[in-house]
Amino acid sequence: MVGGRAREVEGGEMSGPNVVVVHEFYQNMKDIAKNPRHVKYASKRQFYSSNNGGLDYIGYIDSPADKKKELMDFVGYTGNEEKSDGVFDQEGMMNHMEKSNLRKRLRETDSIIWNMVISFESEFGEKNCRDTQTAQRLLKEVLPRFFSDIGMTTDNMTWYAGLHRNTDNTHIHLSFFENKPMRYRSGKKGLHYSTGFIKDNHFTHLKTAIESKLTDWKIWEVRNEIISQSKTLDMRKLTQDFVRLGKRLPKQSKLGYNSDNMTPFRRTINQITRKLIYSNPNLKTKYTEFTTKAREKDRLILGYCKGDMTKYEKMKKADKYMNDLEARIGNLIIGKARKIADNDRVMKHKGNNTPRGRRKRKKYRRNSLEEALRLAATTNAEAMRAFQEYIDKLDENERIIQGHEM
Repeated sequence: MVGGRAREVEGGEMSGPNVVVVHEFYQNMKDIAKNPRHVKYASKRQFYSSNNGGLDYIGYIDSPADKKKELMDFVGYTGNEEKSDGVFDQEGMMNHMEKSNLRKRLRETDSIIWNMVISFESEFGEKNCRDTQTAQRLLKEVLPRFFSDIGMTTDNMTWYAGLHRNTDNTHIHLSFFENKPMRYRSGKKGLHYSTGFIKDNHFTHLKTAIESKLTDWKIWEVRNEIISQSKTLDMRKLTQDFVRLGKRLPKQSKLGYNSDNMTPFRRTINQITRKLIYSNPNLKTKYTEFTTKAREKDRLILGYCKGDMTKYEKMKKADKYMNDLEARIGNLIIGKARKIADNDRVMKHKGNNTPRGRRKRKKYRRNSLEEALRLAATTNAEAMRAFQEYIDKLDENERIIQGHEM
């Protein structure tokens, strides 16, 4: 296919139409001119390559304009004017000079130009991709793998995009092209650009990566809030738990929740974690939200696996999320327990330097010395008695020998 609208890819590997991808591509003008059937795509190529002398795709993404209805029909969207924060690439929001340079490169390139619309289900988009910063971070993380999967060199790709919220479905407009030709073709000399065609399964994998990445971020966001709140809680009610744990912990300088030497203490640490979480209503609410989102993620994965429990067991994530949270809070608890135990030992040491402590130490030393002298005296008496018995035995043996000689 030279141009025109490609098949929509929705549902994806994890089931559920949370993300829909519409994609298309256009050849350069020289290749279009070689085939009369492709002439109808010339205006689209000009639009995407900034060669139409008017509103181009960068302008469409960048700001509201009354002339957008044609493209709205083209990509399958109708309704209100676009609401965009502007054009961004992997480095962030693009300024006027950067957009001018991009237009120049688009006009000069012979690369295929791909266009993509990534649309989110209304509630999913509202919860997970509400701002340009999130959209930019998302594409920066998922596109390198996508480019690699379709046989492109990531460093040889230029992409730019914009987040639009004009309809009920938040969506991202994305365009990309190759910087230089890097492909060999059988029977042809030199290097060539891609032919443009990308199999639908690659877009399905991209959709899955997008959905997985966004839901993971929400789970990590709640996790980080739990950790942050845990650090500021009043833990005095758990002091005795910390003291008992601290006394039992190994004396090594470095201890970690997941280290082997912590295996005997992990159950105790987890019990303190639960006490900590349930001691604060806000923290308990966040923890419930965290576990709910983790279970939702596993249900999403289970839908993808379609009854293949072996595959599901390998892919499920809820337990990993929970273990990660336990480890992070567990390390806080270990640090707190060691600190309290160390302070307890310091206080005891300081207590020994009081007048009462000094009197106790003096009495202990005097008693120890007296006991040592008593033991020494007893030992000496026993030694003298044993020695005298030995001398008496020698005298007796001497008398017996002399009697035999006579």
